[in-house]
Amino acid sequence: MRLDSGHDKPPNPRVCGFPLCTVRMTAPPCSPWQGLLWPPLKVLWTSAVTEVLPSRRLSASVSEQSICQARASVMVYDDTSKKWVPIKPGQQGFSRINIYHNTASNTFRVVGVKLQDQQVVINYSIVKGLKYNQATPTFHQWRDARQVYGLNFASKEEATTFSNAMLFALNIMNSQEGGVRPASVTHVYQDGEWGLTGDMSAAALRWN
Repeated sequence: MRLDSGHDKPPNPRVCGFPLCTVRMTAPPCSPWQGLLWPPLKVLWTSAVTEVLPSRRLSASVSEQSICQARASVMVYDDTSKKWVPIKPGQQGFSRINIYHNTASNTFRVVGVKLQDQQVVINYSIVKGLKYNQATPTFHQWRDARQVYGLNFASKEEATTFSNAMLFALNIMNSQEGGVRPASVTHVYQDGEWGLTGDMSAAALRWN
């Protein structure tokens, strides 16, 4: 570690943005700069600690990398009203959807962040046996024991990009031994055909 004696105090905090988090670097515990943010720029650290700042964003592990990105509205199926609704009240509009691959654990997750205000709307771990359906060219859906999730994509191209990455992730997860399979849900889908119950059909899957 080298210190430049020309610096009396550390400069203003410097923030670096990961795809889905805001982080700042802090000095190692043994450093005289411990507790201060971004010591002089000419200080060379051999190691550093990544500290997640209070933020509306989620952190992305250094071992994670995005394998796709698309724009889509994130929805869930409301079994009471028999309609697709925003996953969070008042959170209409497109989100930036990424599938992240954790190369250390070989796991995947879907993360969605609102384009307008960067609020995280979904952080979903992809598990072995997850059922994924491309109901229409721009509307895709999957389910778990609690919810039925839907993505209404901005374009067919973005839907295709996302589905290719999702199927890639599922292929890897399903090839692994063990793992947790999602519980069966029968109150929305029929006979594994992904048709909605009642008078809802694939043509009515779009958000209304």
